[in-house]
Amino acid sequence: MKNSFIAFIAEEGGRVISDVIRLRMISRPKVKEAAEGAPTIEKEAGKSSGVNQNIATEPKTAPTASTAPETTLEAHSLDYQLDRILDELQHLETEHLPTKGRLDGAPCDCIAKAARDLRRHARETIPIAAREGKDATIFSAIADEANYLMEIGTADAVRSGQYDAEYLKHSGVVSDFRKSVDKMLAEVKSRSSSGCPECEELRRLSRQWLERRAAQEGTKVEQPASES
Repeated sequence: MKNSFIAFIAEEGGRVISDVIRLRMISRPKVKEAAEGAPTIEKEAGKSSGVNQNIATEPKTAPTASTAPETTLEAHSLDYQLDRILDELQHLETEHLPTKGRLDGAPCDCIAKAARDLRRHARETIPIAAREGKDATIFSAIADEANYLMEIGTADAVRSGQYDAEYLKHSGVVSDFRKSVDKMLAEVKSRSSSGCPECEELRRLSRQWLERRAAQEGTKVEQPASES
């Protein structure tokens, strides 16, 4: 059983690693280099047409291509955006709204400023979250909430005192948004924490082999501690 398992892992693992190497070689930008002393196409063309060969030709730079999977880049970008949104939500929830927009007792526009940043970050996150398969409606709702806080969070609105009850009420609304975003951020970080897609694939293949073997022998595969 041990030898069969090793052979299975070696065969499947070799295939996975070969595929990864092949894909990275394909995505790597190709730069064509002329052999030393060999005439280039431009030089040959110059000889035949009598064009001055002293004119330097601008080398063409091949575009650089990232070898990292697109989903990984998106996950990191979503991670970054969620951190920014959480920061603004926390400031509004714990500092600006509970004090009713006052700094040392004096009216200020801190609510409007924080809400403006929050709205921008929320709108930026909508397409990123959608590509990651996340429900982006929460970010539209956060942007709408931020827009309202911008209207009632100016220094003049704070000074009037007519929105004091609204500030305290919306502190709770912002708190609910913060909890939802915090949960989403934890899920994103958990999914992208391995940093080794090839290792995950080998673990999957190993698990698949064990289940197939257990089915043949009529036994039960023990559940790993990390999956229980």
